[in-house]
Amino acid sequence: MAVAKRTPVVFLLEGLTGSGKTIYAQRKLEPQGVVRLSVDEVVHRRHGRYGVDYPENTYFVKEAPVVAELHERLAESWSPRAGMWCGTTGCGCVRTATR
Repeated sequence: MAVAKRTPVVFLLEGLTGSGKTIYAQRKLEPQGVVRLSVDEVVHRRHGRYGVDYPENTYFVKEAPVVAELHERLAESWSPRAGMWCGTTGCGCVRTATR
């Protein structure tokens, strides 16, 4: 996928857990200079594993400020010279039985 260097682009990848969003972004987009933002990865880094290190019913409380931070980061950096960004979103925080 060729993307013009100075054309600002945002890729939003959405899908169920295990559908390949992160792998696609890492293998296809990051090598082209795309900056990848992942809410789930930031929540995991800050709070640990969903349902193991914190109660499942607190995920969305932990997620909300991360979404706001990444949204702000994207908005502040957006300009014709900003480059390319990729956000991934999915159902990784919800167990299969409750999807």
